[in-house]
Amino acid sequence: MDPIPDILENALGFTQYVSPAYWLGIAVDTVFDFDPWQQIAEAIAGDWESLQRAGLSLANIAEFNSRFENVLNDGSGVLAKSWAGEASDAARHYFADLAQSVGGQSAAIASIGRQLQTLAVGMYEMSQVISSLARALVDYLIMLGIELAATAGLTMTGAGVPAAAIVGAAAYYQIYNILHMWQKIANCIDSAWNLAQTTVGLTAGHLGAVKSYPLKELPQAPYGGAER
Repeated sequence: MDPIPDILENALGFTQYVSPAYWLGIAVDTVFDFDPWQQIAEAIAGDWESLQRAGLSLANIAEFNSRFENVLNDGSGVLAKSWAGEASDAARHYFADLAQSVGGQSAAIASIGRQLQTLAVGMYEMSQVISSLARALVDYLIMLGIELAATAGLTMTGAGVPAAAIVGAAAYYQIYNILHMWQKIANCIDSAWNLAQTTVGLTAGHLGAVKSYPLKELPQAPYGGAER
């Protein structure tokens, strides 16, 4: 599911409608059926939908384990009232261990699910930010091109030299904006990478917790000298 509906994103990003790069993207999409800004966002975000589905699936598994633990504990209580003896004691012990293992895994699996969902939403939102910054970068490049062309035109006439100096100064300011915007994009990519690395580390820790609660195998020992 889309973390933020498109209608809300468009409302929050209303400034895009005065962006030359935005309308350039609309034109390209209209003619070639190819939205360059959306392609940039998708390339950065990756398959975030599958990652989100994986997180939701793990959340369901954790919920199942939690309910399964309760069923095992309730069933063992009923079993104790209607069955006594060596086999009964072994069965209760087995089901108690199984319930503990299932319940112990539940919290760790739920944590992994939350981490994956957080990463999915984070990567999606980061991709939208970088796509927006890329549009702004192109806007600055367009303005720089216009100002450089204006500077060249004004310097062809003596009367236009002072004006050319002013426009040239504006062009240098656009170059500063371009470099600053590029640094913002690089910082966002670094942040996205750090988010992914953090999730990998946390997930590895939670997987260790899952392994510390291995599910119990069915007992193979005989009861009272008789093989089961």
